[in-house]
Amino acid sequence: CADAPASCSGQGQGGGRTGVVSTAVGLAVTPGLAVFLHVPHHGLPLIWVMLGLVPLNLLASVQGHLQGEQRFARLSLLVLVVGAGRLLGGLVPLVARASPGLVMAGITIGCTVAAGVGLWSTRRPADVHPPAAGVAPELVAATVSMGSLLLLSNTDLLVARHLLTPTAAGRYAAGVVVAKVAFWLPQAVPITALPRLSSTTDRARALREAVALTAIVAVASITVTAV
Repeated sequence: CADAPASCSGQGQGGGRTGVVSTAVGLAVTPGLAVFLHVPHHGLPLIWVMLGLVPLNLLASVQGHLQGEQRFARLSLLVLVVGAGRLLGGLVPLVARASPGLVMAGITIGCTVAAGVGLWSTRRPADVHPPAAGVAPELVAATVSMGSLLLLSNTDLLVARHLLTPTAAGRYAAGVVVAKVAFWLPQAVPITALPRLSSTTDRARALREAVALTAIVAVASITVTAV
């Protein structure tokens, strides 16, 4: 960041502020969630989840900048780093048979390290432009849309944790992991298509290609699952 302080600042400030607000709200509702979800250890795993919202929001901000600049190779690398950090952060304490609180702590730490690596790896001397006029309504609309999608796609897991036995809820959660892979696998298509869809000159072609690629991914996923 010393080489490009303006670039790093522009990429991280918005995500940092959103992360702090999200964490504050999350910590405020943690006691109620801990009771509803029957989380042991005084809700400590949930506390670690809420603390992890700060690096997650930072990463989302950086990824958004990379997507907007169409730096897809760097974006792909960052996604891999984040995935590896969260996986190893949770897997190591899980293999060591640690408590759920320590597992979630490992995931949060891994995500935080990945966020630091992401901010460092995307630094470069670059032009930082102020937000365009009227961007706030678009941002709110996008946030509501994505938030609704995430809520609807995860509600069943929350209900299962509330209604099922711990063993059955754990098995259900394992199945949800597989379902999420199929659900989010095609996301590489809109990530690369969205910058082109924002252009009036290339929008129709980008949309056709995005639909075709999504269909190909869907057919491949169904075929592999059937096999």
